[in-house]
Parts: sequence; structure tokens; C-alpha cells
Amino acid sequence: MIEARIRRQAVLTREAPPELWVILDEAVLRRRIGSGATFAVQLEHLLDVMATRPHVTVQVLPFDQGEHPLLGGSLTVLSLPNGSDVAYMESSHSGELAEAPEAVAAYALAFDHLRAQALPPDQSAEVIRAVMEEPPRDVRLPTRAQRRKVAQVQLQQHAGRRLRRGR
Repeated sequence: MIEARIRRQAVLTREAPPELWVILDEAVLRRRIGSGATFAVQLEHLLDVMATRPHVTVQVLPFDQGEHPLLGGSLTVLSLPNGSDVAYMESSHSGELAEAPEAVAAYALAFDHLRAQALPPDQSAEVIRAVMEEPPRDVRLPTRAQRRKVAQVQLQQHAGRRLRRGR
């Protein structure tokens, strides 16, 4: 998988690279996956390597933009060498390839709306840099036993409501 990702990234450094326009939901920046050090390296690569390339545009869609049609998934719109376009919509459990011109046009329009709602690239870079400089939060999560106890109480309350309603 790593080799495949490296080959895909090489497309962006070839002589005639494709245009890449990325819109990151602010949640992607705020939900740290992995170690803080790894996350920082990823954001630094995004800002200092990827976003500095003339064919790459990075924008951040801030939380205050609210709901949007692509919430909960990712969208890739590809313009193929033969002149046709395809769209690939992916969520955590599935993916859908759209080839019909009207479906691709609808996805492309949704992407255009996101571009209009997202911060400009320079402000997006400022947001990413600010996230990189934030200290990791020391959040004390409840233990597994505490979470289990809360879940049991919630289940009992839910079952009690069903019984009172005669279900």
C-alpha cells in the first residue's frame, strides 16, 4: 500500500503534473489521528511542500460554514485524457463511481460550491499553521469501565421508555 501511495504521489512531481485542488474540512485538521509528531509532519508537508507547488491549491472549509452536500465523505472529480470526467464519492464504508455526465456535473457543482465557501489559500495556510502551533490537549477520557456503566444506564433508560409506551 505504501508503494502504491508513493507511485500516486509521483504523479504530482512529474514534468506535466495534473491540477490538484484540495478542500479540507476543518474537522480534518482538528481531529488528530496518530501521534502529535506524525500529525505535525503531515501538516508541515501539506503546507511547505504540496501547497507551494503552482499546480496545487489547498483550501480549508471552516466549521462556521455549517452543513454542506459533501459532509461525511470525500469527492474526487477527475478529468481524463479522453476529455470525459468521472466522479468518485467515498465515505467510511463505501465508494461510488459516477460516470454519467449529469451525475458528474452535479458532483462538480457541489465541489464548486465548497470552493466558494472555503477560505482562500492564504487564509487556509494560516489556519493550518495555527493548528500546527496549538499544543495537544490533555483530555482526560473516562475509563472503559466508566463508559460501560454510562452505556448500561442509557440502555436501561431507552428500554424503560419502550416499555412505558407499550412496545
